[in-house]
Amino acid sequence: TTITAATTGGTSLSTGDYTNSPKIIFTFTLNEMPADLTAFALADLDGPNNCDDPLFQYQGHMKYTLQCNSKDSAAVSVGVQQGTSSVGWTDVGGNYNNPASAFTVNSDVTVPTVTITASDSGGSRLSGVSSKITGAAAVTFTFTVSEATTDFVKGDLTQAGCAQASGTGWTATSATVYKLECDAADGTDMVMSLAAGVLTDAAGNPNAAVSKFLISSDTSAPTVTITASDDSFANTISTGGYSNKNTITWKFA
Repeated sequence: TTITAATTGGTSLSTGDYTNSPKIIFTFTLNEMPADLTAFALADLDGPNNCDDPLFQYQGHMKYTLQCNSKDSAAVSVGVQQGTSSVGWTDVGGNYNNPASAFTVNSDVTVPTVTITASDSGGSRLSGVSSKITGAAAVTFTFTVSEATTDFVKGDLTQAGCAQASGTGWTATSATVYKLECDAADGTDMVMSLAAGVLTDAAGNPNAAVSKFLISSDTSAPTVTITASDDSFANTISTGGYSNKNTITWKFA
């Protein structure tokens, strides 16, 4: 018996593949006709495991199918038991069927999510705060995907204010963690977000959109200007100047 699998749309699946299909259809092709076409039944299968609402049917000639409703984050698998006097079927010569190894399809219908965080040499930074760190690669944005992906690239980001004097700043540290380093740029807002559907998980599910994450680059030290007046600042007194008034007001700005 040969076992194959496909999605409801007809896309062939290999054992170990991931799919977001709502149903998985396993096909059992026999190498010869059973003596009794109705002898091969659901009870003769090894499993099925994680197969919701199994529907086993004879499709004609030497083919049978098993339809399973997908079960999220589960390995849907099925094999064929060795034929005996109490299970399986025989050919016209009375020979019991051989077993068939389990065929497994990983069901995944969950949309992957991406979490954005940021840090500099002073530690982690929340969205909306400033970074005073200067120089190249001053701020690092980290994008953590809820499940493995192989098609997440820098171009998938919706970004502004992030530049690199050299290189791309983009690194994939694992299948779920990606980083982007940005050079300091005083007075610039570094903004990161993701649109929906720019990356996929192994089953082909597109990601959910991610809201903006903002870090302001602020590398300039604050300055204070001191002025003085004895007439409510209609005029100011220069440093080292004189006043004949009883009250002098100082202003710090």
